[in-house]
Amino acid sequence: MALEGYFNVKDFGAFGDGKRSDTEYIEKAFAAANTQGGGVVWFPPGLYLIDQGSTVGRGFTISDSITLAGTGTGKPQFDTEKEVDPFATNGSKLLIKNPDIIPIFVTGLGSVIRDLAIYHQHDDLSTVPWLPKTFKEAIHVFGHDVLLKNIYLRNPYVGVVSEGVGRLSIDRLFGQPLYTGIDIDNATDTVRISNVHFWRFWSAAESVAKYTFDNANAIISRRNDNPHFSNIFAIGYRTGFVFRKSDYGITSKFRINNADIDNCKYGIIIESDAQRTTGQVVNYTFQGTNESESGIRIEAPDVTVQCGNIRIQNVRTNGILVLGPASFLAIDNAWVESWDKSGQHFPAIEAAAKGAIVSVGFNFLARNGGDIQVKGNFGGNVIYPNNNSWPEAAPWW
Repeated sequence: MALEGYFNVKDFGAFGDGKRSDTEYIEKAFAAANTQGGGVVWFPPGLYLIDQGSTVGRGFTISDSITLAGTGTGKPQFDTEKEVDPFATNGSKLLIKNPDIIPIFVTGLGSVIRDLAIYHQHDDLSTVPWLPKTFKEAIHVFGHDVLLKNIYLRNPYVGVVSEGVGRLSIDRLFGQPLYTGIDIDNATDTVRISNVHFWRFWSAAESVAKYTFDNANAIISRRNDNPHFSNIFAIGYRTGFVFRKSDYGITSKFRINNADIDNCKYGIIIESDAQRTTGQVVNYTFQGTNESESGIRIEAPDVTVQCGNIRIQNVRTNGILVLGPASFLAIDNAWVESWDKSGQHFPAIEAAAKGAIVSVGFNFLARNGGDIQVKGNFGGNVIYPNNNSWPEAAPWW
């Protein structure tokens, strides 16, 4: 017996076999829910082919009081370029073949999307050079009080895009976005992004890894007020966090708490046009490769960032670099290790712009790296509490 308020897409004719189009039948389920003032559009376990949209560029629009839900994403398998069945997981999945469709477009107040997987179909990984198909984003949020929970983005070109929202929550988002994971702009109220895991769930092929390392960003924040990012893990991207100016402005009072950026080129970048960005970074680690640049890189002027409990290791150049004039970076409890892998005398921490200030507080450990620990160039200053000079690096214990 059907539960009141639940609209099972298979009751409206959806196949869920990944071969026949389900678009028409899913639209009927949404129409029925809207007629009754909302409800839960439910996807039983299956693979639902979305190959067209009722609105140009959109698959399904989630309006007020609509919840789009599945029965869980299943356990993602670790695929390779030799995979036999690319869709052999349990749970509720949407399959996207048309690169011009945004499968889920959220406009409503109080909308929820949960317990779903979204798969995109890309070309053979053996193609040299390999490039992903430039699909539109998997989820576009243009509403308020929106919750995304337990979503597996198997291999989208772009994962989640949000613009002009008031109150957005993302909890337990995982997968392998190939160009952008999350991109948020003009959020005027609370944004809470937590439990994000971007890993090589889809493919560990060398061609894919090279593309994402050279081109992809895990999280982009543009003009946002007080966004919180917690429990974030990203591996193999060009950048873990990018702070970038948009037509609306810049990010203020961001907070990064419990983040692990692994095998990326950069950890955190505040780009050159994002003047006056402010924020805090707490409990942050960056583990790079021989091609990695910096764990924290501030390019914009007049930036103020406070850091505590950070560890940066294995970078080709600086562990931390401040290039923005008159920018201020305050650091306590910092550990920089194995920097300057290039051997070109990059300091572990460098203020390399006029008026840039790095305040290195208590408990700074620099070891197994280049021959310069800290340096201020072109009028920049490095401030040590109660010290006029900095001794040889030594553990704080």
